[in-house]
Amino acid sequence: MSLNLHTTYLRVRPDASVEPLPVDDTFWPRLIAGELGTFPGDFVVVPRRVWHAAKVHRPSRLLFITPGEGTSTRAGD
Repeated sequence: MSLNLHTTYLRVRPDASVEPLPVDDTFWPRLIAGELGTFPGDFVVVPRRVWHAAKVHRPSRLLFITPGEGTSTRAGD
């Protein structure tokens, strides 16, 4: 299966398999309305080309999924 990461997001299931979620004009309203199901824990989708950093204030477990090509990093605060 070939996926375009600019038009498809992936939901990571509890069993570590993935489910493609196509991104179209209805994606964000359906996500906000809960029509795409529930997501365990909290999640954040960062739009392309937006600089972001994660700051946690207690022990946490995080999963970052980043396409490698064209990705840049910076030193944090």
